[in-house]
Parts: sequence; C-alpha cells; structure tokens
Amino acid sequence: MGFVFAFFLFNWFDWKTLKTENFTVIYNSEYYWEAIQTLQNLEYYRQGVIDLTGNNTRNIPVVIEDLGTMSNGFADPFLYNIHIFTYPPGFGSSLEGIENWYRTVSVHEYTHIAHLTKTKGFSKILTGLFGAPFQSNMYAPAWIIEGITVFSESRISPYEGRLNDGFFDSYIGARVHDNKFPSIIEA
Repeated sequence: MGFVFAFFLFNWFDWKTLKTENFTVIYNSEYYWEAIQTLQNLEYYRQGVIDLTGNNTRNIPVVIEDLGTMSNGFADPFLYNIHIFTYPPGFGSSLEGIENWYRTVSVHEYTHIAHLTKTKGFSKILTGLFGAPFQSNMYAPAWIIEGITVFSESRISPYEGRLNDGFFDSYIGARVHDNKFPSIIEA
C-alpha cells in the first residue's frame, strides 16, 4: 500500500506548466513535446475560434494527460478547462486520417469552451450571479454543440477534420442510396 501511495505522490510532483496570456497547459514532464504542440496550436488557431464563436476567452487551463490507449479530449464548461489525452487515434478509428492529432483535438475542444461559455443579455447576468449552469449554449442540442466544433476542426486544413473525411460523405451517400436519408439528429 505504501508503494502505491509513494508512486502517486511522486508522480503528482512531476507536473509542469507552460503559460501564455490565454492558456495554461499543465502536463507531466514526460509530455513536454505534447504540451508545446498543444499550446502552439491553441495560440495559432485562437483567432479563428474567436471569429467563429464571438467569444474572446482568456486564461483557460489545459491538462495533458495519459489515459492509456484512449484517444480523445474533453472540454468542461462548468469548471472552464480542457483535457487532451496523449494517445493519438489508431487504425480503425474514425479519426485515423488526421494530419496532426494535437492540432485537431486542441482546436475542437477549445471551440467547445468558446462556444459553450459565450453568454450575452439575460443569460450573461444569470451566469454572473449564479455561475456556469446558466450559460445558455450548454443547453443546445448535441448536434449543434458538436456541429460547430466539427466545422471548426475542419477549417484547419482541407485534409483534416471530419467534414473533410470521405467516411461521412460515404455514410450519407449510402443512406440516401438505400432511401434511408438520415434525420438531422443522425446526420
């Protein structure tokens, strides 16, 4: 039991940060390259996300973490942070054709934060008084929440993002061919 505690304790102290005016990337020292990639991409594509969402976010914590072979990331608009997993998508994944995993996942998750935390009018007043649960964009349908981020990731490069991947065109084409055109929720 003492070994397990010591393992977690010493790994806990091995975390570092890289900070700019807009982002703080928190990472284990063995993931320095991934942290640099993430921070560079967030800063480089930041203005495009602001233009798309209309939200000029600042001081976003971004955690680079190793969850084994899980490829993903997530944005938490309640706690105002982003998590990026270190393992890139592999063969058989719908994301396998991505040119730069850290670029795509960083822009995707940052777009979530910028979109979901955008408030104005009465929603902005309620959010100021009562906090994140009153950010109105968090209650949009899932296809809108994911749609804006997929659009954002697909603007990076003509060879990157799910809108530029032939898989989705093929899927829709096959459904139309079979007279089973997907509903807006399925698309």
